[in-house]
Amino acid sequence: MERVQNQIDELRHIVTNLTAPFLATQTSPEILSRDFKQTAITEAKRLQTFERTWKSQEVQDILTHATQSFKANPDLTKAAGISRYGWVEVAEKQQRPVKSKERMLRGKANDAEDKTDAASILPTVTAFKDTHPNFKIDIKDGRIITVAFKVPSLVLTFVITCSIDSQNKATFTVECTGNMPLFSAISRCLASRPRPNDLAYLLDMIAAYTNTRTAKCVKCGKLLDNSALSPAARRSKQTTNGDGSTLTTWEPLHEGCL
Repeated sequence: MERVQNQIDELRHIVTNLTAPFLATQTSPEILSRDFKQTAITEAKRLQTFERTWKSQEVQDILTHATQSFKANPDLTKAAGISRYGWVEVAEKQQRPVKSKERMLRGKANDAEDKTDAASILPTVTAFKDTHPNFKIDIKDGRIITVAFKVPSLVLTFVITCSIDSQNKATFTVECTGNMPLFSAISRCLASRPRPNDLAYLLDMIAAYTNTRTAKCVKCGKLLDNSALSPAARRSKQTTNGDGSTLTTWEPLHEGCL
């Protein structure tokens, strides 16, 4: 059910993602039309994925059990003491014998995919800087984070805007700045990322773009898509080593292959 909640969180960005091509600087009406079309296809696929998940037997069994349980005992007092988030991460941590230094510096008791404490932003960025000394990383007023690095024939620049609410919790929006169609595609794929409120996860995802121009899509196996764009998305994959430890790898995907 936490994974279902994550999908719902992603769906909240649909309207923002659909309007993004009209807010970005476009070099021609054709490029604007293409960007909007690709965005619409991506968001439609996301809705279809959620619909399949919601109608799956696994989710329906959970909902049926919850309904029957509530009818048998409508007292939800005990449920209030159970965390709504973090169960996916708990499962991962059970397979991970030792936390990495970077995770310890993130300033979180766990990586529950809820809103991030504003106080953890600076420690998270500092840990990321230590891990990637060749990146140009700036943080302004604790609210605007800029990450830039070189790839073949390009400099990729990412701007993360941190919005902090009255409870000192932060949410994050990110843009790959520039006028190239690839940059717009990357921005859309970042907007549809899993775990949208996890800053450390977002920074790791950004770092995975260092192989832009050389990475092939893991789904179609091609370097360029039908629009001659490199894979604009990065998605994490957990693999287990021979010693039982868990390794996170980042897979490149074309926007249309998500």
